Amino acid sequence: MSARLACAAICLVSAVLALGGASSALAADSQAVSPAPTLTRPSSPSKPPPQHLLSAVQATAIAARESKLQDELRKHDHTRHDAFATAPGMWQVSYYAGGKEVAQVIVDERLGRATQVWTGPQVAWQMARGSRAPLAGR
Repeated sequence: MSARLACAAICLVSAVLALGGASSALAADSQAVSPAPTLTRPSSPSKPPPQHLLSAVQATAIAARESKLQDELRKHDHTRHDAFATAPGMWQVSYYAGGKEVAQVIVDERLGRATQVWTGPQVAWQMARGSRAPLAGR
């Protein structure tokens, strides 16, 4: 292999590696795709899990006070709910009817209130939530 060809190959490999690193860095800052929070079902419904002040029962009671949630639940004969610890101090309480998630409430236990209530298509499709992400009509 000639020195010129070897130099070209090295430049090509360097460019590919540099672009791969740049795209990874850009992807980390992108708002186009945000990872879903890790949902953890607590081992006890009545005891706060690590990094939490409230139990699942207490987070669910806070979620249940939301009028938007109450309006949605009146539309269904039978519902069930699950509370999940997400980030430290945060809960997601999901409500199901007929095997489908029909409402989702995000509770910030430090504030002692729900910060987000999602119903209808907003539950399953985050783009319907009016996000400021690029694909949501920023």
